[in-house]
Amino acid sequence: MFRNFKLWVDSLIKGQILALLPAFCISAREKSFTKAAKSCHLTTGAISQQMKQLESLLGVSLFHRTHRGISLTTNGEKLLVCSQHCLQELDSVIASFRKTAAETRTVKLRLTPSFALKWLSPRLPAFYKLNPEIRVITFAEGSLVDERAEDVDIIIDYQRHPHPNPSAKMFLEEYITPVMSGQMNADTDWQTLPAWNSATLLHDAQPWPDASPDQEWRFWFQRNNIPYPEDATSHYFNRTDMAMAASEAGIGIAMGRMALIGKYENSMLFRPFNPIQAHAGYYLINKTNSIESKLFESWILGINN
Repeated sequence: MFRNFKLWVDSLIKGQILALLPAFCISAREKSFTKAAKSCHLTTGAISQQMKQLESLLGVSLFHRTHRGISLTTNGEKLLVCSQHCLQELDSVIASFRKTAAETRTVKLRLTPSFALKWLSPRLPAFYKLNPEIRVITFAEGSLVDERAEDVDIIIDYQRHPHPNPSAKMFLEEYITPVMSGQMNADTDWQTLPAWNSATLLHDAQPWPDASPDQEWRFWFQRNNIPYPEDATSHYFNRTDMAMAASEAGIGIAMGRMALIGKYENSMLFRPFNPIQAHAGYYLINKTNSIESKLFESWILGINN
């Protein structure tokens, strides 16, 4: 018991000594308790008392005190060299911890380029305003998102209902409608099959895995009780926004997704029909459940679309 008590006392004394070393180094550098007190935002008396306490704990004199100021004793010089080295090492280690912590405050997303560009990017400033310490790293590489991807925190996937992954959370219902240039719409009755048979349809060739290249268009015609125009010309794209851009250029009629159409609201694109539910939507899959990814998940699920 006595040995444990002695170890506790020794640790306590060492802790007190370590706590006084920064003020000691500043006093040695300034060669004045008054200047050291100003740097530490303390009174001169407080600094002087701390140095007397340090000397008492060490059992040696550290300073020569004269009316002109202070200077280090031989023991003070030894302690200064050791203290500066230890404090510099400590600063370096703490800085490395902070750097590592800053680097890990990230959310890595994987999603489609169309959704990243048209929907997420305009909304990200709101997330950064709420969470300025978190960086969002976006991987938007292809038309489909691979849920098996490694080194990712959150996946945002466009999928028909219900999503095959039971942990996926739907946060945005999609609505679709044909979009075309204003010139293409002129004097055309789009309620008739002949009009569609002479049209050029622009397709997202694979909106989700296992979808047919004309999946969205066939779904839309069925819901609007219009026969599918088998004689229509078709062009295929691996991204919905590319099909919509081609439609704006007058190449044909694209099946527009309302979540991605914001950029085109004031453009030449025309929408002759009211949007209908696509029976599909955007799902969030949180793969890591880190604090950062949970914050991002809560934010995106809380957006009023």
